[in-house]
Amino acid sequence: LVQQLARVALVDESGTTLLDELVKPEKPVEDYVTRHSGITKAILDSATMSFGQVRERVAALIAGCVLVGHSLECDLNVLRLSVPLPPKVKAVASTTSAAVAAASPASACTPLDTPPDKLTAPAPCVLPCILDTAVLFPLRVHNRGPPTKSALRNLTVTHLKREIQQSIDPAAARLGSGDAGGHDPVEDATAAMDLALLKLARGHAYATPGASWGGAYEPMRAVLHRTGWSCHVV
Repeated sequence: LVQQLARVALVDESGTTLLDELVKPEKPVEDYVTRHSGITKAILDSATMSFGQVRERVAALIAGCVLVGHSLECDLNVLRLSVPLPPKVKAVASTTSAAVAAASPASACTPLDTPPDKLTAPAPCVLPCILDTAVLFPLRVHNRGPPTKSALRNLTVTHLKREIQQSIDPAAARLGSGDAGGHDPVEDATAAMDLALLKLARGHAYATPGASWGGAYEPMRAVLHRTGWSCHVV
């Protein structure tokens, strides 16, 4: 089976929706996976934009921004997009296949020890191009196999004290398919953005497993080190 993009949403760091579009399928749809996607035939029949049009809009909105989301490899694969390594830049922005934010002032990258006479010309800094909450937060360790990523739903309950993926999807409600349920990409995008902002505000040590956590969680860097890979903590 071939996966196709059905709906994409982007929000900024304040939670404002910048894009929420249904996508006309390129091929006949055999399974709408409504339980998880919230998409039904009635909903998708109302789509007016092609995959190419939506892809171009997403690419334009995330250009020059830091991509924020949960398990972003899935979003990027279905969008057929890649994120190039960033050059030295002077502005900060956040996004996800789900979220995007406007650039912050250049002074946000000014080193704290910059001499006063240099403050008018902030030194450029290298920014990460992706903040993936599936990696920023600890992996779930269990006895059924290797460590796995924590679900966005569980991270949101634990760290933001709110539930997602519980209510009827707004798109389904607008089209009279109140039983569709499933994920609301705007809700998921906002949750991923809020989790990333929380991690940045509290520092990389936030939510890092300690002795009080027991053996149920393991930080990503420990897993990578054990398997011979290397990583950088943002």
